[in-house]
Amino acid sequence: MMVKIIITDQQQSKEYQLPDYGSLTVTTQNGKVVFIERTDKTKLV
Repeated sequence: MMVKIIITDQQQSKEYQLPDYGSLTVTTQNGKVVFIERTDKTKLV
């Protein structure tokens, strides 16, 4: 199953595809998403 994540802020919208469900860590800096990690540490951004 594919999981779609859409992150929207005032300036841009980003869309990410993940192969399956899992724990995600979303890291932000100054209100912006810097990167998203899965539990296997695959860097998506």
